[in-house]
Amino acid sequence: GYRVISVDIPCVWSHQEWVHSFEKFLDAVDIHH
Repeated sequence: GYRVISVDIPCVWSHQEWVHSFEKFLDAVDIHH
């Protein structure tokens, strides 16, 4: 996977898709909220 953090979120992403991807990212870096 990519190890890049970017604020440039593709406009085609829906909010739900972004949240799901972000949660997967948090799991990948072992951060839990």
